Amino acid sequence: MHKNAVWIGFLLIVVVIALWFVVKASYGVIAYTRLSTQVEIEVYKWSVEQKKTDQFVVLAHYSFEYGDKEYAGVAETGTLYPNPWAANRAIEKFSEQRWSVWINPKHPDKAVFRKKFPYKSAFSAVVLLGLSIYFFILGTYIGGKNG
Repeated sequence: MHKNAVWIGFLLIVVVIALWFVVKASYGVIAYTRLSTQVEIEVYKWSVEQKKTDQFVVLAHYSFEYGDKEYAGVAETGTLYPNPWAANRAIEKFSEQRWSVWINPKHPDKAVFRKKFPYKSAFSAVVLLGLSIYFFILGTYIGGKNG
């Protein structure tokens, strides 16, 4: 291994950053896999909320039954609209659709409309792990040549 203190410090920083991304990606993958059940919901109210000056989002106020209990929640439909009129037109279309949520059977009160796999976090973790391994091998190779 390369014995330069700056190299070892650099390698430790890269490894710590890589491990942070691995933990973050692992948490995202675990959360994704726990959302294993899809349940139909009843949307009892639609509303429009302003996010920024030119960004509006449609909120669905819903309820569903799972097991012997009834749960309720509010969720964004996911699309941003430039003005409230466009959002209200979307509500007309949304009212005709059937909606469902993904839930964790152990915690059905935490429901989401869209189940998203954390591709970006997983890719970043793999790249940083590969970079850490590359720098470790490079340090070992250079340390062996100089050594």
